[in-house]
Amino acid sequence: MIPEWLSKAMKIRKFAFQPAHFTEGKGLELRPQIKCAGFRTRQVCAKCNNGWMSSLEGWAKEKIGNAVAPGFGLGSMRELTLLEGEIDLMIRWLLKTAIIFELAAPRGDLQAVNPELFPVAAGQSAITDFHVWAGYMQNPNLLVHLTRGFPTWNGGKLAQYQIHSASVDFALQLNHLAIRLIRCPQATPGLKLAHIITDGNIVIRSVPFNLPSPARFELPHTYLFRDFYAFLDVLEVHVSSPKTESAA
Repeated sequence: MIPEWLSKAMKIRKFAFQPAHFTEGKGLELRPQIKCAGFRTRQVCAKCNNGWMSSLEGWAKEKIGNAVAPGFGLGSMRELTLLEGEIDLMIRWLLKTAIIFELAAPRGDLQAVNPELFPVAAGQSAITDFHVWAGYMQNPNLLVHLTRGFPTWNGGKLAQYQIHSASVDFALQLNHLAIRLIRCPQATPGLKLAHIITDGNIVIRSVPFNLPSPARFELPHTYLFRDFYAFLDVLEVHVSSPKTESAA
């Protein structure tokens, strides 16, 4: 799952994963640890592996290779830019990585990446309803998040987890750099903003934001996050605007 160039650039060849498989009947079952160098899937055909997948990896290595090194600094985020047309390559690379990750890892009852999206990663179908952004993590790590759904405001109420048949939420922490890809058809991604009220209480408001269509994405996003979980927690999706506030 982890390309050789990426594990070398991150200096994590000996990093060990702890796979687990969750089912409603048995709960969370831990599987044997897998070192990064051996975490791979053999479900990819040679034509794809040596064709469009290889081309995407070559582009990603050139684009973010320096950014995933252990010594990458917050100030260097300003040097990361995506040229016109490269947003599609970033989306395809992240989607391809999510697909390969799910093939390599123990799978739950619901497939996180709908197979209908596979041709998008291969460049054979149009890219629609995707959003992608990045952040800087204080401490380096390798972490992965992949689900079909996300917290969603619908009818003025916040559901902690809702899915669409073709939605996906995928995020990677690659040392200090974190990148996130979501697809939320018929909805708008939003960010939670903290407001400190005069009495000292903190109120969290979720504010929808609109991205240009077609999607355009420019690093730098110099947002500094405490950790990967804070980076994940900031997202909420809006089918309709929230009518209430949640106190922290």
